[in-house]
Amino acid sequence: MKRMKRMSPNLFAGSQDAADGMLSEVLLLQSTSAFKLVSDADQQLETLRTTVAASLRIIHGCQNALRPINRLPPEIFIYIIQTLSKTYFGGDPFPSYYFLDAPQGHLTQSAFRWIGLLQVCQCWRHTILAAPDLCSTIFAPSPALFTLFLGNSGSIPLRIYTNSDSWIDDLVPHLSRVCELRIKAQGSGQSLEVLSSPALLLESLDIICDGDPTNYDTVYIPELFNQETPCLRKLVLENIAAWSSNSFRNLTHLYLSGYLESGPGNRETYERLIELLRSNASLEVFMLRSPHPWIPQHQFVDNINFTDGIVPVELTRLKKLFIGNASVAHVRQLLSNLVLPDELSMVFGCTKTTSSQRDVLSWYPDPSEGTPTLLREDITSLRIHFATNSLVTGVGPSKSFHAQTHFYLPTRTDPPFPYNEGIRRLTYMPFTSRLTELWLSGATIGNHRIRLLFEELVSLKKLVILDGLLSSYITELNPRFSEASNSQTGGVFVNLGGFFAPPSTPCPNLDTLWIRNFERTFWADTYLPLLECAQGRFAAGDRVLPLRELRIQWKPGEGGRCGGNGSGGGLVPRMGVSELKEVVGVVEFAANIPDGFDLPSCADEPIYRNGVECWPRWKR
Repeated sequence: MKRMKRMSPNLFAGSQDAADGMLSEVLLLQSTSAFKLVSDADQQLETLRTTVAASLRIIHGCQNALRPINRLPPEIFIYIIQTLSKTYFGGDPFPSYYFLDAPQGHLTQSAFRWIGLLQVCQCWRHTILAAPDLCSTIFAPSPALFTLFLGNSGSIPLRIYTNSDSWIDDLVPHLSRVCELRIKAQGSGQSLEVLSSPALLLESLDIICDGDPTNYDTVYIPELFNQETPCLRKLVLENIAAWSSNSFRNLTHLYLSGYLESGPGNRETYERLIELLRSNASLEVFMLRSPHPWIPQHQFVDNINFTDGIVPVELTRLKKLFIGNASVAHVRQLLSNLVLPDELSMVFGCTKTTSSQRDVLSWYPDPSEGTPTLLREDITSLRIHFATNSLVTGVGPSKSFHAQTHFYLPTRTDPPFPYNEGIRRLTYMPFTSRLTELWLSGATIGNHRIRLLFEELVSLKKLVILDGLLSSYITELNPRFSEASNSQTGGVFVNLGGFFAPPSTPCPNLDTLWIRNFERTFWADTYLPLLECAQGRFAAGDRVLPLRELRIQWKPGEGGRCGGNGSGGGLVPRMGVSELKEVVGVVEFAANIPDGFDLPSCADEPIYRNGVECWPRWKR
């Protein structure tokens, strides 16, 4: 600082003069050709950058064009996108759907995926927007998206999916182009009144009303499309009590779903349902869920049979029938008024059974009541699982069915009641004498009931018993006289309460027996009744066939008396096997038993609608 203080003021004055001189030189340089050369160079660099960027875009475009998916013909690419769109919206098989479960005004995750296809690259975006077939499938949670896709759809038929009726007025001018419409209406359905113009191309109509379930009887659909829908074949009405203003005809697919909490049906509502079916005798698929609004819970109302005078409906082309979330009475009542064809698959889901309907076959109409015979002799293979949620599956040359019945828990005083009743009913089913294969699993059945059933199974060739109290089943297969008989009868007749009857013949044509049990003491408890049964059938060769095949699956716990492996890989007990082999053609201890018999293809094709199962997988 002291040194700076000693510096001459003239030094600062000289520095200022030098700076002014340098500034003058810069200004002079700007007017020279050298500065212009530098400016031109900057412009050239910027031009070069632009050219490089454009070249990179071209290169990237060429790279994209060489990718396998972009080398596909446009028709194949469009077909792939169409398949994805059907998957996203759950369009197949009927009546699958899960788009309308989104909150009003919001897109579902599936719809976001569909929009995302437009953002993958310019090639995809241009291809999609340039293809009317793709843009004709319009998911429209808002008028803006509806307008966007409508503008690119050309003049081809439209498929419209919406979870709101707030912009339904925008749809009205285009009804003549709509071939599929899925819409969610608010309130009682009155907002649909604007759909009054003819829909000559409409093939599929899906309507859900989001009304008040406590006031369900007021939910209806008004007259639609001036009743001019000549191409309509698929109809879904969910949470809708009445459709009297519309005469739907020539349908091939019909799905009806009511509110479970709604009031019980009456004669008028039941006739409404029957007449709808009668007007569509060409139905191929009929699904009815929660039928409480249409079918009365009891056949007699005010001591009057509400079905008097109702002529049964013939559905000669029906391939699939589903009745779910229904009581046993609902199923029995509707089946009693249907005449069903061959080549039919049926599924029944019965809930809230009463004490008088607690058996696995209580849904079957009683032939003694004069109702049409539903299955006749069409079932040859049957599987029954006895439990709180009992399952029964039947398959035959022309028909098949799968039914689930939910029981109230049995009381302690009579726990086997629902199982005994199921066996009792099976003894007089029209197809029982034609059964060739029977699978039983689950809870124990009373001996007297199973004995009566075995006597009716005159065509049975294969019996499979899984779990349960096997010794009681096996004892009832023994053709020897019951305990009431003795040697004084001469081996010919048995004294039964004062009169004589010939000895019973359980399953006279049975030649294959499969059993399974995982209890530790299974073999010790079962081998003696099994040996006596096999010996009895072998000795009674004039009345029954001897066993040709005996397959046993057993997994004993620690300490089980076993030795070696059977031909099927299972553990072989040490006692009783050699004696069995003397009277049975093949004795096999297997590692597993195949799970059931062959089922129709539809048994392995579950169908869901908005997360609700409306066609279950038959094998659980």
